[in-house]
Amino acid sequence: MSKYDEPMTARIPVVRVEEEPKTPLPPAPAPLLPEVPIHNHPKPQRQLDPPKQQTVGDTTFIETGEGYFEEIDPFSFPPGTNLLPTVYTNAFDSFGNEIPNTLPSSPLNPNNLHQGAPKKKDINITSPTNDLSHIFDRLANLLSGKSASEFWSRHGGRAQPEEVGRTIPAEEADLDSIRQQLSRAIHILEGNPIPDREYSGFPLLHYNGPDKIKKVEPIRDKRGKIIGGNVNIHQLWYDHHIESDTAFLDLSPLDGPDGKPLDVTFTITYKLTVLDKGKDAFSPFMMLNDHPDFPPGKGFGEPAVPGVAFDQSFEPIGEGQQIDIVIKMPPPKYYKFIYTWGWRFHPPRVQALENARTLFPETAEPGGPKQKTLPQYEEEVFGGGKSRSEAIAMLSDLAPEKRMWTFFRKALVSINADKPDTNKALVDVCQARAAFFDWKDRTTLPAGAEVDPDTDMTLLYAGNTIYGEHRDGSFVDFEKWRTRGTNFKVTLLNADYFQRAYASLDFGGGRGWENQWKPGLREGQQGPYFSFGRAWWSQNTDVRQPIILPAATKDRKGRSFPVKRKVQIKFNFEPSRRLRLYQYDPMHHDVGVFSVH
Repeated sequence: MSKYDEPMTARIPVVRVEEEPKTPLPPAPAPLLPEVPIHNHPKPQRQLDPPKQQTVGDTTFIETGEGYFEEIDPFSFPPGTNLLPTVYTNAFDSFGNEIPNTLPSSPLNPNNLHQGAPKKKDINITSPTNDLSHIFDRLANLLSGKSASEFWSRHGGRAQPEEVGRTIPAEEADLDSIRQQLSRAIHILEGNPIPDREYSGFPLLHYNGPDKIKKVEPIRDKRGKIIGGNVNIHQLWYDHHIESDTAFLDLSPLDGPDGKPLDVTFTITYKLTVLDKGKDAFSPFMMLNDHPDFPPGKGFGEPAVPGVAFDQSFEPIGEGQQIDIVIKMPPPKYYKFIYTWGWRFHPPRVQALENARTLFPETAEPGGPKQKTLPQYEEEVFGGGKSRSEAIAMLSDLAPEKRMWTFFRKALVSINADKPDTNKALVDVCQARAAFFDWKDRTTLPAGAEVDPDTDMTLLYAGNTIYGEHRDGSFVDFEKWRTRGTNFKVTLLNADYFQRAYASLDFGGGRGWENQWKPGLREGQQGPYFSFGRAWWSQNTDVRQPIILPAATKDRKGRSFPVKRKVQIKFNFEPSRRLRLYQYDPMHHDVGVFSVH
């Protein structure tokens, strides 16, 4: 027995506690939802009041609901007051039902939602960026006769015919090799089969949305009863990109005879193809709605109530690898979307997997969208019997990938002419290369678009994705927002020839967020900065009043005119330290995302 275990025998004075006089307390203000306390995690946190939203002219003014945590700057006094206690259990819906597969990590099982260990193998590391860069160098040599380094050091920018210098005469040029290089570039952009390339079939042009829907395959027991399901999804990681063969998940095969989702879980089997400069941590962020019948009496077509969101994995992925990972999913009735993000380049390394049943609401404004599912909108724009060229024509002419495609095709026309024009072809190759550098960075607006000096950020909708740039040139942060009352001003430019939309979500700043186990500390990963987390999400914009961006137009000369709108959001809560706000196109989600830290 140690000295600390010996019994205490000495007598000590008895502490006398005087009863404090009772004084009446002032009545407490009525909470937004009296039955929900402020700290209710892992049961649903209290909802914020719906945002107040009004459009005046070309500007939509929004004021979010009031946060109910104490007002403290979470960056000056980390972690702030909206960090919730860590709880190692599943989350719950508002009826008190436990939601399976919503605990992402714990000390006992850091990868709690992995079904088995990931399988990895080595693959060809070459990315579309590598091949396009090589094609530009080969074309510079084939058309000018100079080495690529010599030519590009003199003509790296957009060039006019008189500026490219002397080219090899057509009768002396290797026209077959030039055609091969131009054709290969076009195949890469269109997503046509490319032999010996892991990225074969993944277009750089985002025009194939109607083909990016997959159904969950049900799994049955011996009696034929559905007990689960699985769907296979292929993702491509390289540079700043995450591309996927799936943008919409059809969960209807897991419905019961009454047409309602069965109370079963399922899995997603991811095939991750990681190419040059694609090293990251695989991090799908699962967004759930609350129970579809909550609140009681909710009518058909009414917006779902925001639920919980959480990281499902933080598996390290290396360049030149194929990784197969099986992720365990909650029951389909809660599914909103999955937001896969890469913390090393965020934004723009993002891709979203939407619920194919999601309805985009009808708007009252003239020419506004009618109520349809998200795949129906994608079909309306890019499907309906359109040829490949007709579908690509719906994309903005300001989109760098569309400009590359256009100039490569023009160069090929010049080479295939009765009198091949190597000078004109080389000029078009120079223009395509300038677009190539614009395409490599979505955090800077491409040529032809300008940053609005009167707002905090400008977003360009082009190529069925979003390019963004901060007014002050910062990379991904909106440092000004630290406490409630901050206004965020964003200019929206739609340069695509179809309707786009704007929406914004909060990941736990208003309702609370949770940090979980940090396996990265012992595995040499991102450590505490991006540990597993859960958040109770909410809408910054009013889902009942979609912010619509009309389609861009062209004049008779083919000049494009983007449509301009502005949004101003007043945040009445403190941000989460993980992410300040999520901005996206709720009509055409996929890679139409630009988040702000």
